[in-house]
Amino acid sequence: MAAKQDNPPKKRGAGSIILRLLLVGIVGIVVAAGLLIAIPPAGLIKDQIERAASAAAGRTVTISDADVTIWPLPAVKLNTIEVANAAGVNGPPVVRAQSVNARLKLKPLLSGKAEIESLEIIKPEINLAQDANGKGNWSFEPGSAAQAGPSVALLTAAKITDGVLTYAAAGSKEPLRIEKIDGTFEPSGKTDATGVLAHNGETANISLALKDALAVAGGQKSDVKLTVDGKHLKGEVNGVASNAATKELSGDVTMTSGSIGDLARWLGADVSATTANQAGSVTGKFKASASGIVLDGTDIAIGTEKGHFTGTLVLDGARPKYQGSVAVSRIDLNSMLGGTAPGPKSAAPEAEEDLELETAPAWDGLRETLKGLDNSAAPGAAPEAAAASAASAKPAASWSEAPIDLKILQGADFDGVITSDQLVLGKLDLKNAEIRAKLVNGKLDAQLQKLTMGAGSATGKLTIDSSKPVPSAEVALNLVNVAAEPIITEIAGKPLLAGTSNVDITASGEGKSQNDLASSIEGKANFRMSKGFIRGFDVRSIVSNWWNSLTGGLKFDINKKTGFEKLDAQYDIKKGLMTSSPGLDIGGNEVEVQSRGNVSLPAKRINQEIRVKVVPPPSAPPIPVKISGAWSKPNISMDWGDLLFSSRVSEASAGASMARESGSDMAATAAPEAVASDPIAGGFQELAPKPDDIPDDIKAEIKRVLASGAAGSITPEGKALLETLLPAASPEPPPSSETPATP
Repeated sequence: MAAKQDNPPKKRGAGSIILRLLLVGIVGIVVAAGLLIAIPPAGLIKDQIERAASAAAGRTVTISDADVTIWPLPAVKLNTIEVANAAGVNGPPVVRAQSVNARLKLKPLLSGKAEIESLEIIKPEINLAQDANGKGNWSFEPGSAAQAGPSVALLTAAKITDGVLTYAAAGSKEPLRIEKIDGTFEPSGKTDATGVLAHNGETANISLALKDALAVAGGQKSDVKLTVDGKHLKGEVNGVASNAATKELSGDVTMTSGSIGDLARWLGADVSATTANQAGSVTGKFKASASGIVLDGTDIAIGTEKGHFTGTLVLDGARPKYQGSVAVSRIDLNSMLGGTAPGPKSAAPEAEEDLELETAPAWDGLRETLKGLDNSAAPGAAPEAAAASAASAKPAASWSEAPIDLKILQGADFDGVITSDQLVLGKLDLKNAEIRAKLVNGKLDAQLQKLTMGAGSATGKLTIDSSKPVPSAEVALNLVNVAAEPIITEIAGKPLLAGTSNVDITASGEGKSQNDLASSIEGKANFRMSKGFIRGFDVRSIVSNWWNSLTGGLKFDINKKTGFEKLDAQYDIKKGLMTSSPGLDIGGNEVEVQSRGNVSLPAKRINQEIRVKVVPPPSAPPIPVKISGAWSKPNISMDWGDLLFSSRVSEASAGASMARESGSDMAATAAPEAVASDPIAGGFQELAPKPDDIPDDIKAEIKRVLASGAAGSITPEGKALLETLLPAASPEPPPSSETPATP
């Protein structure tokens, strides 16, 4: 009859996975066999051992055969042992071993106690698996039969030879595998094990040293050290293991990798090639349990970028989830958006040599305009049709067509605050960022709570959904008192504006590449500036000498500038096309500028109609100018179609005349009285005399047009302008008073 226990054993925690599996899955089998020896049954048969072991493990246990000997020493040999998987879990048995050899002490056995003197496990195989919900197959629930029987002493010595441990997470392509496991367990509880981590054709040597496994099994603590030495990962973990209620492993970790990308791919993760050459390291304190890992100021570095993590990495869900704070030195947005990291910061704009703008001499535009006229022409229609066609045409790829890498958003979830000393986006000066972010199943919702842009600041919201076949993004950005020059330089490649600006942008788009995303953007943009200047041009000088300036072509000169008091630009964005709504207006004490048109983000092209007016007097009707072409090198030319066919010039002159008659303040900046009667000649010619070197073919075209039916489509002001370009007619000689001689 079995000896009655005074205190039934308490149900203990899982502890370390390997130890628990060995104790519950294998030792339980040996103990059950030992009990049958101590109290011989009617028949010692294999199925009795299986039933007792199954009750101890809470799983179905099968044994191919069992050998039991009494002399000279009690011994049990079990062959081909298998412990079934948890219910509903597919795959190989959770435990399998070729054989288990156990020697028991005879004297305790005769008194109803089972003490294992030595245990040898040959070629054990432990197969751990975790489903999509984070539940592992290593959770055992021993049956009630495990609570009965004589007292049992735990192992006094054990040995594992040529073991294998595998771990398969839900959705993993290949399970993690540790093979060639050899370990020893001493009577003092000291446990040492070595093995080889083999995965994706490469290996790493690992070793585990546990100071007192018996203490851990009894719910106490023990020092533990884990060492890894492989091609992709080197380092060690020094800490304390506990199998008490907390079931924790805590301590310090120091790990390094020559390539984070190679390490991730070796472990089976699908990561971008952009991280292939980035070294990485993990250093700091941690506390790990079955449900997750608590990081207490742990430093994680990738390349030169470092992150300071304080929070919890939850591991028992569908995906790892980090909750807490992350402080990083630098975030490279260029790499995330599929671009390339910028090189060293360029010299000051004054030293740049590639700041060229295509400028068309005035005669070129006039020549083309005049040649295009005939009796059936509809002035202005053709240019508008051409502009509409250009706006609707599918642009050539101007942005990167490389897929935007968003895999970083899909491997884990996040809920916390990210702070960064620097954000890298082109050459913008972005610092001191604070982002409140939530990432769930590949969908990011980030609130930009703080960002310094030079002397200004920014706030906003960014949403990215990478879970869809075509990723999408939404952004709302508010910039306050930020320098306009670096922003304009980043967009257009030229420092065309300088001054303090306020910007409001709301936009959304979708696409697999930068090019796709630029073609889909919808939203609004509003730019406001005060007391700034246009860089590269002295607009007042250009307008005051408009014939010479445009005849010889405009030249961009970074040292020239045009001051203004205010700038206001508003745009609607449809499929990447920014259209004036109403447009760009510049006012100041040097010039007034109005611009209407569109900017194509997909094609990086600009198409703007601009009217430039000098203030204060001498004044004249606004000079119409066209800017078109690639925004990094646009073409600037006189808008002859507007000069010849538009009534805006005469309307402006009439308005100035009405203001003078009414005594309005507009009279102070209106054109002289002569403009009302002859606005073109009296206005522009007052600013600068017409050039003397008008090409002969231009004169011929002007005469042809004025003498043809096409002249009817030109406004009176346009005709007057063309006539001023012709040489003055020579006076006819007076008639002679003498009577011709009669032949």
